[in-house]
Amino acid sequence: MTVRSPLRLGRRTLLGSGLAWALSTVAAEAQRGGSADRPRGGSGTGASRPSASLDADKLEALIQQALAEPDETPLSRPAILGLGSTALTTKSLERSDDQGEKYGFMVIIPRRDDGLVFFRGSSKPMFFAMHRTGDGMKRITSAINRGGKLEKWSGADADADFAKQLAVWLK
Repeated sequence: MTVRSPLRLGRRTLLGSGLAWALSTVAAEAQRGGSADRPRGGSGTGASRPSASLDADKLEALIQQALAEPDETPLSRPAILGLGSTALTTKSLERSDDQGEKYGFMVIIPRRDDGLVFFRGSSKPMFFAMHRTGDGMKRITSAINRGGKLEKWSGADADADFAKQLAVWLK
């Protein structure tokens, strides 16, 4: 009589778990990467913690600079960032780089712990990427508009873009 264990692992299970392990290893290496615009590993779930060079004091100074701006900027599609369906008001700063890309930093009014938004965009071709974070500088959620379609964005590419945007605000 042959006794079979109830804990049998089939070929599909082994292949699937091996593939999942390989993809997670590749993603971890990509986040760790040697490139300066890649974020460093973080703790907990979700996105990685970006470079430690944007410390609490620098972030608070950036927030206060944005709050001192006289104009308010609407955040017209907050739902994509998990902020509900009602349009929100922000105070914002803007910078441009040598390639013509614009970078924005927005503080949602009234101020909340998870109400900071980093933005990068260009008009030709129409493109933008947004990242929502909080005082802890851990990316909460991201969205990207490519080819006129706004969609949620995650993974190593979103982490790298978030780190790139943070680097702009360190200057």
